[in-house]
Amino acid sequence: MVEYTKALERSLLKELGKLPPYLRKKEALHLGNQLQGAQARG
Repeated sequence: MVEYTKALERSLLKELGKLPPYLRKKEALHLGNQLQGAQARG
């Protein structure tokens, strides 16, 4: 499960890299919250 999360994190970071910086922060916060929620449920 940890490997899956790490891989997900990497692909998210890759996607975030394509966004303009001002969107990146907002999006990173949003995704971070989702990831934490997923881990809590997991």
